[in-house]
Amino acid sequence: MDITETWKDLAKWLRQQRNISLPRGKDFCASYKSKIDSIEVIPSLTGIPRLISKNEWTRFCEKYNTVIKTKYNPLRPGHYAQISHNSSYIVAILKESGCYK
Repeated sequence: MDITETWKDLAKWLRQQRNISLPRGKDFCASYKSKIDSIEVIPSLTGIPRLISKNEWTRFCEKYNTVIKTKYNPLRPGHYAQISHNSSYIVAILKESGCYK
């Protein structure tokens, strides 16, 4: 996955706030905040915003590309648990947007 191009695609897709669900059915809203170049995630359960920075995204993508090479399913949040506390949200956003293809 190209780190820069996918970030641009996600930023464009998230200009409009999106309602997305995690695999276990927990909903959250996601949107792109251009002033801080970050993705904001707001879990419906807590209502407390979480930010995914471009730096965190870069670490996620580097690991994603490593996982792809090992022929494991890259859309499993467990692969990224030590890289990001937001891995479940990132994977759900990627699945919903289709930007990972």
